[in-house]
Amino acid sequence: MHYNEITYGVWDTVEDVSSLDEYDARPIDNGSGEPTFIYLFIQNREYHLIIKNVSNIKTFEDPAVNGLALSSKNYVIENEEENYIDLRLKNEIYLEQFSVIVREICSKIFEQQKASDEAIYDTLMRWRTFWASIPREEMSDEKQLGLFCELKFLSYLINNNHSDVLNTWKGPGGYKHDFLLEDKAFEIKGTFKGNHTHSINGIDQLKRPDDINLYMVSFSSVRDDDSAENLQNMVELIEEVFQNNPEHFEEFHKLLKKAGYNKLHSDKYIQLGIKIVEQNCYEVDENFPRLISSFLNTNLSERVSKISYTINLDGINTIPLNDTFK
Repeated sequence: MHYNEITYGVWDTVEDVSSLDEYDARPIDNGSGEPTFIYLFIQNREYHLIIKNVSNIKTFEDPAVNGLALSSKNYVIENEEENYIDLRLKNEIYLEQFSVIVREICSKIFEQQKASDEAIYDTLMRWRTFWASIPREEMSDEKQLGLFCELKFLSYLINNNHSDVLNTWKGPGGYKHDFLLEDKAFEIKGTFKGNHTHSINGIDQLKRPDDINLYMVSFSSVRDDDSAENLQNMVELIEEVFQNNPEHFEEFHKLLKKAGYNKLHSDKYIQLGIKIVEQNCYEVDENFPRLISSFLNTNLSERVSKISYTINLDGINTIPLNDTFK
C-alpha cells in the first residue's frame, strides 16, 4: 500500500488478530518497488504502526500524547523476526487523527529522508495540542479567510522582529480586538468581495481602548484556485518560525485551536486558494465609519444580545502599516 493511500477507511480492510504470533500486517511503501520496512496491523482493538528499528533504539521518550504508546518490540512479519519501533493507538476514538499522523510520519520518512524516530517525534509534537479534542467541523471559507488574514498580520509582526508576538494575538482568547500591543490595537478584516466592505459584529467592536490607538487592517481578497496561498500554507510558514522553540510552537497551536483550526482538516484547507488583491490600513478615529454605544441617545435593552452592521471603506484615506509602529 502506498503511504498516500493511508486513510481512516484503510483500517476496515485490516483484520483484527488477537494471536500474539499472527498479524494481518499491511506493508507500506512509496511505490519505488524497494523492500518495505513499515507495516500496519490491528491487535485486540489496538492500532499499530511499526517501523523496522534499524538504529537499534532500545527506549523511547513518552510521546506525552493521550492514547498513544511508543516502544521497541520484536515482531515476526513475513516469517522473519525483527525489532520494530511500535507506535500504538490504544483508544479507537482517535483513529481518524491517528490515520493522518501515520501518513504524515511515512511522508517524512519517504520524502524528507528523516530517521524514523525523528519523524515520529516531530509529527507528534505538531499534533499534541489537538489530540485530546474530538474533531471540530471544517471551517467555512469565510472563517478560513479570517484566520488566514490574522496569520498574515502575525507573520508581519514576526518578520519585523516584534517581541513576544504570540502574546499580542488576543482574538482567539475572546478579546474584542485581534491584536493588542503596548500602545495600539489592531482589528484584522478580510473579505472575498474584492473591495473593502466588512461586517462588524458587536456595537463596540470598533471602540478605541482607553489611551490606545486603534487601527483596522483590511485585506481585499478573492478565491483563486491557482494561488499558492491558503490557510494551511500560512499555518505551516509560521510553524517553521517556531520549529526550534517547542514552547512557542505549542503556544501557537493552542491559539490556532482556540481560533477554530484543527489540523485534521489540513487537506481541505489547502484547497481554498486565497489571493490578496489589496491590503489597506486605517486609523479608527472620530472620522472612521463605525457604530459605538456612546453614539446612542438611550441605552440598549438587555434583550438585545447582538448587533451587526456593514461598513464600506473604499475611498477612505489609508495609512502605511509601517507608520503605525513609528
